[in-house]
Amino acid sequence: MLKAKFRRNDVDMSDTDISEGVAKEAELVRLQRQYRLMEGDRKSYCDSSKSLLAKQRINYKTFKKKTQCSFQLTLVERRLDYQEKNGIRHEKQKKQLIKENNTRSRFKN
Repeated sequence: MLKAKFRRNDVDMSDTDISEGVAKEAELVRLQRQYRLMEGDRKSYCDSSKSLLAKQRINYKTFKKKTQCSFQLTLVERRLDYQEKNGIRHEKQKKQLIKENNTRSRFKN
């Protein structure tokens, strides 16, 4: 088919010109096929990359929420610890004041 194509276009072409033309045409067909395959590979890679990025975004958001919850929990625990310690101190202070009042009242009597 390729030889016939070249012969139809120019009757005066030699066999070497025809074989060079056939070789160039075959190379063009090969490169076009390779281009189509590479284009398909590129699209496939692009789709898989988008999918991977979407999964990573979901994982990041989940991790961020867990980290934020963990941080808030730590803050609440610290606040409770602080309140407990201060509550204990207040109780100790109250007991000390009561003792002091009791001892003062003994000395007054």
